[in-house]
Amino acid sequence: AIWLSSLILTGCVSVAHLPPDEELRLDSEIENILTNRPATQVDDQPITLPDNVVSEAGFIWPLRNTVLSNMAESGINIKAIDGEPVRAVKSGMVTFVSDRFEGYGKVIIVKHQNGFTSLYAYNSEIMVKLNQVVKQGDIIAKAGQSGRAEQPQLHFRLFLNEKPVNPM
Repeated sequence: AIWLSSLILTGCVSVAHLPPDEELRLDSEIENILTNRPATQVDDQPITLPDNVVSEAGFIWPLRNTVLSNMAESGINIKAIDGEPVRAVKSGMVTFVSDRFEGYGKVIIVKHQNGFTSLYAYNSEIMVKLNQVVKQGDIIAKAGQSGRAEQPQLHFRLFLNEKPVNPM
């Protein structure tokens, strides 16, 4: 297995070309951030995300559909149509790209200004490259059902200074 440090959230790391028998593993600190999730969602009512309006912090939604599960700081799962465009929530630089990431499937991490980082998982196709600068609204992936996803969806997480925050 390959072990990575917090460079995933702060530096530029790509594991898109791991040998087929290799599995990506993280150091314990980052593994806890990315894999420890509540067993149940916070909200039990489906929420349909509003049109791509800009939040107070300047973010847009990566795609607009129903929130399948809201796990607060552990992220949200947004229902998607297979192949639906996933957009950068804010301008930034792609700091991590992986074709298979411990249950998350195809993953992208984008570092933004002011200490924010966004993670997009379960994608069917990655449309950006490591170190690529993206603008808010750019298509960075196509939603899908990679990793442990049981239906087409996007797992979206937001971090501030490497600590998870509730994207809702």
